[in-house]
Amino acid sequence: QGSMTTRRVEGFGVNELLDRRIVAYKAGTAQSTKTGPCDDLMKDVFSDNLGSGASDDRNILTAFNMSIAADLSDAPSVTKSFAYENVLETLQAIADTSAGQATGAVDLFFDIACDGYRSNERPHFEFRTYTGQPGRDRTDGGGNSSATVFSLENANIANVHYQRIHSGERNYIYAGGLGLKSDRNLAEAGDDTRIAQSPVNRRELFVSATHLEDADTRDAAYEALNEYRPTRKLACDLLDTDTTPYGIAWRWGDKVTVYYGEGKFDEIVRVVEVQ
Repeated sequence: QGSMTTRRVEGFGVNELLDRRIVAYKAGTAQSTKTGPCDDLMKDVFSDNLGSGASDDRNILTAFNMSIAADLSDAPSVTKSFAYENVLETLQAIADTSAGQATGAVDLFFDIACDGYRSNERPHFEFRTYTGQPGRDRTDGGGNSSATVFSLENANIANVHYQRIHSGERNYIYAGGLGLKSDRNLAEAGDDTRIAQSPVNRRELFVSATHLEDADTRDAAYEALNEYRPTRKLACDLLDTDTTPYGIAWRWGDKVTVYYGEGKFDEIVRVVEVQ
């Protein structure tokens, strides 16, 4: 019979293309400093460094059969500077800024999505942004007719593990920007609700933002405020059942509702394993 050989093949996801570029423009240029809705800024960064706004040797739209979705202006407006920073990390930072705003905060996502085949029989890809969740909102409540509910009572979850973690929380942020000593630009951001949970729950953090323009220092504070939130972790397996069939009642990227104990969790399906 001879010996059996096993080969393992791995590959990058399409979004890895974003990690292959930096924002290759000098500080203060229109391509490295932008103002506008966070979701539209993401598309501008993509266009300037991988699309039609980039030089011919950096533009992959034609070679990769790709397009950029239209601007939606669904996220809060900010001013951001990101000269010579990695494109993927820049998009992630913009998403953090959107989610960390004091008012009008929006969970923001991006993706290079395959939307089928065109007439030339090549897969077509599109850079897109999403607010709320990458897929559909299937949460329970508010008369949502497409709600998908998981619970032990419905026999469609298993291997449940719940944690509430405050150990890494920081709820008042000082961000130090440009300048020296008393002339240094300083921005502050705090979450009054989190701080008020006990008389001693003010948890401070200083972040250095000397690489940012003054207008961005406050955004750096809000990004850190969002990053260091306390977390509730409910880990469980969502089951493909007759009442909640995968691909019909829910799929990757959808936001669904899980009831566990006395808690209601509206969360995004972030990982799917298929056997």
